[in-house]
Amino acid sequence: MISDDIKPDLVLLHGFVQNKRLFDRQIAHFGDRYRVHALDLRGHGGNQNEPGPYGNEEYTDDIQAYFDTQGLR
Repeated sequence: MISDDIKPDLVLLHGFVQNKRLFDRQIAHFGDRYRVHALDLRGHGGNQNEPGPYGNEEYTDDIQAYFDTQGLR
């Protein structure tokens, strides 16, 4: 197994009306080689109670904020 600090990052983003559970198989498959990030977009999955609005601009801002906190580019 590769140490998490040297694994490349793999970001998985679901589509409309789905959630990160969609990627359970991919996370299991790629998790030993990649640092896998699977996000629930605002208003989906674990973020269903997030206040709106829910649009592309908000999704983009949320994803950028996540990237910033994780040190992703």
